[in-house]
Amino acid sequence: MNLIVFLIVCFASDLLTYLNKEKTAELKALPKYRELEKWMDENGVLRPGVDYPAAFGRNGELIGMAAKKDIPPQTAFLYVP
Repeated sequence: MNLIVFLIVCFASDLLTYLNKEKTAELKALPKYRELEKWMDENGVLRPGVDYPAAFGRNGELIGMAAKKDIPPQTAFLYVP
């Protein structure tokens, strides 16, 4: 494997597996995420076993949901009534 491919693989892997806890905490404090959380609670959206928002990568550049536990295949992790 050449160096460029190795670096790309390492960077991509880091984005998908490294949860940046500091950036995640910053995101959770932002009004847009707090308002979304409130809306989901008020409207009965269930999200067992996931944490949102979650920042991935060393710099927190990828924002999404993080599993808090193993989620088996073909299992819903977000229920929107």
